[in-house]
Amino acid sequence: MSAPLWLSRPTWPSAGPQPVCCSGDAGAFGSARRAVDRARLIAPTELTSLIARADLAEDGECAGFAAAIDAALRRPGLGERVRARLLHSLGRTLDRTGNVDRAFDAVTAAHALRRRVEPYDAAEDTAFFASIIQTCGEAWWLLAPSRRNQGVRPVFIVGMPRSGTTIR
Repeated sequence: MSAPLWLSRPTWPSAGPQPVCCSGDAGAFGSARRAVDRARLIAPTELTSLIARADLAEDGECAGFAAAIDAALRRPGLGERVRARLLHSLGRTLDRTGNVDRAFDAVTAAHALRRRVEPYDAAEDTAFFASIIQTCGEAWWLLAPSRRNQGVRPVFIVGMPRSGTTIR
């Protein structure tokens, strides 16, 4: 059986933000901050680190992160995907400072860029979900637990897609 599509196409830089996302989403913000700090040692100028730190910022730190993201957006040669991620992060950060008009403008610009550089592809989504079904299909669930639990455990999440906000 081939690896699912979602396992075969890593999209994160090698600096390691995966622990950050998992820890931050699980509410372990101290652990997430430590993971960001380790990633910063590996790749100190990586913009993913700035975005992660802004997402994990305390409310009093948001104005400073908004200024840092603004400065990053002025860097020459930014790719459109990175620019979209920075704009989205800026919007989230500005929203937390109460500057909702500017936050809305930043998120609107981020979404416009993403639609242009990452247009929705229904066939890709279909292939993604088919790979999950293939990996964790009915036959897998019918295996005896001793054969099924050989270090591989599926995670099935039911809910709405993330909108880019974090519930605290």
